[in-house]
Amino acid sequence: MHNHWDKNLNVKELVLEHKPGLVVEGGAGSGENTFQYLELGLPFEMIVISDGKLPACLEAAQAQGKVQWIFGVSYVELEKMNDNSIDFCSIDTDHNYYSLRQELNQLK
Repeated sequence: MHNHWDKNLNVKELVLEHKPGLVVEGGAGSGENTFQYLELGLPFEMIVISDGKLPACLEAAQAQGKVQWIFGVSYVELEKMNDNSIDFCSIDTDHNYYSLRQELNQLK
């Protein structure tokens, strides 16, 4: 997603314009995109769902309560969230049709 942060889709502009209360990121890899969300300094809750371990660059943010890291499968964890609770969600998980379809169904 790094190519879309401030170009192409311009995720940064979308977040700044809409000021979501809850941002969910599905798939975080090395945490670079998560870090970009947090650098905006907006007062939103940040939840990351990933099947990887918490990257070192986000350990301090988690300790400060700035990000909640959920280890799991995105569509399984999304199903556990309250309806209409997510204001903004970015999906960058395992890049296959089945998973994306499940994720979009849960977000719907």
